[in-house]
Amino acid sequence: MDDKWNLVISNFQEIYKCNNSLKFDEIADFNGVDFDLIDDKTLSDYSENVANHLDNITKSKNLLKILKDNLEQLIDSKQSHPSDEKIEMPTPTGKGPMPIEKINQEVIKNETVEDIENIKEKSKHDQLREEKDLKQPQIIGRSYWISQFNSCGEIRIGSNVAYKPKKSIDGEWFHCEVIKISPDGLRFEVRDPEPDEFGNTGKIFKCSWKDVQLIPPENATRQNMINYPPNTKVLARYPETTTFYPAVVIGNKRDGTCRLKFDGEEEVDKETEVPRRFVLPFPTVSAKPLK
Repeated sequence: MDDKWNLVISNFQEIYKCNNSLKFDEIADFNGVDFDLIDDKTLSDYSENVANHLDNITKSKNLLKILKDNLEQLIDSKQSHPSDEKIEMPTPTGKGPMPIEKINQEVIKNETVEDIENIKEKSKHDQLREEKDLKQPQIIGRSYWISQFNSCGEIRIGSNVAYKPKKSIDGEWFHCEVIKISPDGLRFEVRDPEPDEFGNTGKIFKCSWKDVQLIPPENATRQNMINYPPNTKVLARYPETTTFYPAVVIGNKRDGTCRLKFDGEEEVDKETEVPRRFVLPFPTVSAKPLK
């Protein structure tokens, strides 16, 4: 459930950022504007402002829908598992539950004075490290491409992403690792995890939030990754490569694996199975959810 709460908090943060970047209630006032008399540049500026405003509102509506779905799941889970249930742990002999308040006493009995001092020292060290981390909050990045099939997870240093180079061939994206995030969370440096032919560290690329898609982490649950309906256009990593190609969903296995047909596949009617976390929403001209 912690994952769901993190998504809810992230949703609120993203909506807040959308409003900060372009206020929802700042609608251009065209009253009294004679469009026959304005020049092409001014008209183009008007058009761009309206398009940006519409795009911002659309993304925020999508975020609100994801937020609503996550909150409903949290409420259902809360009602199904009341918080006043007592937590019990088995005794070492397995003869029955041991009250929580006695566990620490049992542990202390089995520890030497030296062990206890080491534990205290380690606890103090961990506490100091946590306090240092809190004073230096991590920068959180985000991707432009949001849909109900890939919620707006936070991009952090070390996150895995699909990256699209400026001169991508046939819309190819590549699996990379995030190594740097700008303070505004919209620009990144990503590194190819594969070394070059000489064994050197992979290349580093600079990109914006429209050039990356977050790859769900390995511990992502199936609840956080909705199955794609058949015939959905997606972007998937081809097996035994680090390259993402356009594909179409044929179906889904019970473990969440996607059955796909990749565009341009030489073998007719060939199906390829790809783990769900490596199947991303196909990037469209806007951030509207795929249907």
